[in-house]
Formats: sequence, C-alpha cells, structure tokens
Amino acid sequence: MQIHFSQAQRTDEPLLGNPLLLYTGKLEKEDMDYPRIAHTHPDFVEFIYILEGSGEYEIANRWYPVSRGDLVIYNSGVSHYEFAHNQRLPLLYCAASGIQLPGLGPNQVLTENVSPVLHLRKDQPLIPLLLEKLFETALLDICQGPALCQALFQAFLHLVLEAAETAEQVEHESSSVPQIGQDIRSYVDRQPLKTLSVSQTAQAFGISESYLARVFRKSFGCSLMEYIIRKRIGEAQSLLMTTTLSIQEISEYVGYQNQSYFGKVFAEHVGLPPLRYRKIHRRQNAPEVPEP
Repeated sequence: MQIHFSQAQRTDEPLLGNPLLLYTGKLEKEDMDYPRIAHTHPDFVEFIYILEGSGEYEIANRWYPVSRGDLVIYNSGVSHYEFAHNQRLPLLYCAASGIQLPGLGPNQVLTENVSPVLHLRKDQPLIPLLLEKLFETALLDICQGPALCQALFQAFLHLVLEAAETAEQVEHESSSVPQIGQDIRSYVDRQPLKTLSVSQTAQAFGISESYLARVFRKSFGCSLMEYIIRKRIGEAQSLLMTTTLSIQEISEYVGYQNQSYFGKVFAEHVGLPPLRYRKIHRRQNAPEVPEP
C-alpha cells in the first residue's frame, strides 16, 4: 500500500521557536525509593507521561488527579511535586528548552487557564508511542541517535500542542491563603536560589523577618526557611539527574558554599548523599541526550 500526500494536505509549520531536547528518561516503581522534593525548571519545559497507577500531583500550589495515560506538562517556572504522598507511579519523561509559542513566554506550552494534566484520548496513541521511541532511541547510543531523538521530539511536540487545544480549562478558585502570603511565595519562587534568604525577602516586602515568618507559616504550614531549603534540595536533585556539574558546583548553585553542609542537608531530606543519589539515578535511567 502506498499513501500519497497532495499539495492541499500541506500545512505551515507552527512557530515553535527553536526547541532543543535536553533529556529523556523512564522511572519504574523500584526507582522511587527516595522522595522528589518540590522544584521548578527555570528555563525549560518538562513532559511526564503516567504509565500506570493513579494519584495526585501538586502543581503550582494546586492538587491535580493523575492516572495511567495522562500527560503532565510543567511550564518553565512552575513549582511541582512529582511524587506526592510517596506515590510510585511509573512514568516516561523528557524536557526541552528553546520553545517559544506565539503569545506565551519562553518555554511556556500551556496558558494559565489550561490544566497541566492532559487526559489523552484513545485517538491520540502516537504521543506515548513517540515518547517511548524517544527513550529507546536514546538508549541505543548510536552515531545518529541525538539527531533522531531531536526529530522524534519535534513530532511529539506537534502532537502535544494539538492535544493541548482541547485540554480542560482550569477554574481559578478563591484561595484561603492571604494575598501577602501568595505574593511572598510567588516572589520566592522567582528568585535565584544562590542569593535567596529570609532577610532579603523581608526587605523586598518592607516587613520585619518575624512578621514574615508568622505570615508564611500561617499561610503554608512551614517556615519560609524550610520552604527555601526544600526548593534548594529539589533543584539540586534536578541538577544531579540532568547535568554533569560537580557536587561543589551544584552546592554553590543552590546556595551552599560549604559542600559538606550541603551534603548533610541533602541527605536529611532525601535519605542518601548527593553523589549516591546521582549514581543511582544514572544507573536506573537513560543517559542525557547530547546536543545534536
């Protein structure tokens, strides 16, 4: 059988910017013995496909039900917990930078009024298939692998954007958190971890550190310092999994000049030291996809 494509079937390429695949991977249940702390991706988009099971993920301070066959999209800058409530949901994932869609900010795939969880229909089987092939191709470690992976990702991205056009709309409910609490958390989420501190945040809002502490704890149930630590450890986990930066470089990047102290704090939150965490993840998952 031969299928011809007429001139009428051609469509103009949408303006996507210059998408560049950064990494791909796969997590099985046994890979999830250690918690994934809340984190954001400041300069790339991440796509998560749920392979089995169901549960809830916290994304941008809101809980979303997820289950087998769902595609979760984390826009750049969106805070999220990938393994909420110690759930063990096997998944495929990939990430890319350089995405620029009309009317959206850099590395933004979804508008604010669209749910980050896409419930894929049965007539959209190519999305998970392409993601699976992307991961399998990366594992081959062949000469043309990076170029093939990039091409697979481009096709995947086109289908995701098409699926997003019919995604559920999000109704923004009124929050019980005081506006100042929301403003403080939004401010903290935007700041570089290297320089972030309680005193700097209090100064930015023109309030005392003690008042800031009371407002934040009342709003979110933890101290601002604990929230900052969680963000630092979450970012450190991302860097350990997706870069070749040294432990010292990662320590300094997330705001710890003392590598030993960083290792101690990391182990307290994750359950093992940074280097061990990196070795386990590298062994269990696909290698990074180098730039083509």
